[in-house]
Amino acid sequence: MDVLYHPETKYLDLYIEIADAIEVAFPSVVVRGNEKDGHVAEGRSDEDDYFRVEFGDQTIAETTAGGRLPRLEDIVEALEKKVTEKEKKDASGGGCG
Repeated sequence: MDVLYHPETKYLDLYIEIADAIEVAFPSVVVRGNEKDGHVAEGRSDEDDYFRVEFGDQTIAETTAGGRLPRLEDIVEALEKKVTEKEKKDASGGGCG
């Protein structure tokens, strides 16, 4: 799981707080943030304030065009569904036959 955000945003503390809350909610999932791994969201310039949570190749949550951030509860709920789906798929062998 990746938590991507602009490293010099005025919202940095908030973004890190959300990433930390996700780590607490999902201790079995590795949460990578761009402050740790140098990730940069594709298609974004250095001037943008952005925040995005990705699970695999899917975007789970991101700031809207107006800069509105999804609520933490909504992010966690969406991730719970994805993590549960992945765990079920892994337990069943993940393939079709």
